[in-house]
Amino acid sequence: MASNANNTKKVILFSFVAFFLMYNRLGFINRLLFCTIASQGLIFFTKCNYYKKCIDELNYEMTLAGQESRILTMYYFSDHPELNSFKILCEKYKEHSLNQ
Repeated sequence: MASNANNTKKVILFSFVAFFLMYNRLGFINRLLFCTIASQGLIFFTKCNYYKKCIDELNYEMTLAGQESRILTMYYFSDHPELNSFKILCEKYKEHSLNQ
């Protein structure tokens, strides 16, 4: 998944470099500002999606990091659609950690 995100980031940057070099109707500074702001916005959007997928996968892991992820998700996103399953997984993890 990480290499896919890096590849997407490289494609976004390459496409904006191509736009910057080939589109001549705007001035130099306007092209530079447009390319910088638009490419960084798209990279931020891609990173947000990547981290969201990581957190969603981590929520179902029966590890300490998964437990922390579930607790933080329940705390910050109290209207999350899978809140009940996170509560059940938290209880299962507590039982699992007590049995070890």
